[in-house]
Amino acid sequence: MRLSNLIMLLSLAVFAATALPALADVGMMDAHSKEHFPMADANEDGQLSLEEFKNFVDLEAEDDVGGSRRIKRLGLHERAFSRLDANDDGAVTLVEIAELQARRRH
Repeated sequence: MRLSNLIMLLSLAVFAATALPALADVGMMDAHSKEHFPMADANEDGQLSLEEFKNFVDLEAEDDVGGSRRIKRLGLHERAFSRLDANDDGAVTLVEIAELQARRRH
């Protein structure tokens, strides 16, 4: 087997091991969260800024999803945002939210 083919196979294996579990998490996440995410994503870029995340939490609180009511009541939006932003890129994605929900299920 040529080295380039081996590298391609290894790359695919790494993708399957890292991305596919995250996609599975999105499939199992709370239905309200799947509905609220695009509603809060004002600029439709597929991720939530802190301001968009605050709107997301408010929507979640209306449907009593997870700890959203507590976050809203205590004003812990920034703290929750920081914890969810796993890669510290200043945005929260649907996958990051799904991963949190999956951890809470286990």
